[in-house]
Amino acid sequence: MPDTAMLHDSSERVSSSKNLWSVRDESVPVKFVDMITECRHHNNIAHISLGSAIMDLNGSPKVDVATRLRFDLATARNLHAMLGTMIAEMLRTQDRI
Repeated sequence: MPDTAMLHDSSERVSSSKNLWSVRDESVPVKFVDMITECRHHNNIAHISLGSAIMDLNGSPKVDVATRLRFDLATARNLHAMLGTMIAEMLRTQDRI
């Protein structure tokens, strides 16, 4: 299993502490998510599922599962650090508006 990526050189390469990995993009469509449908961990594996809320005029609200993610503790730590940095930057930008 590869090390958790530490630095994103570009959209085509990701580097870790030991290797430079090329990124294969199979053009998976981008989906907007606004609901967390699952968030748990078991045996040091994080299980997160994200969904898109749908509210039709004549129907009851629904959530379409957009993605299911499974990752190890090292990847969870890396994601935690990157999201923390990203959220702090977004809040600084929002405060300027």
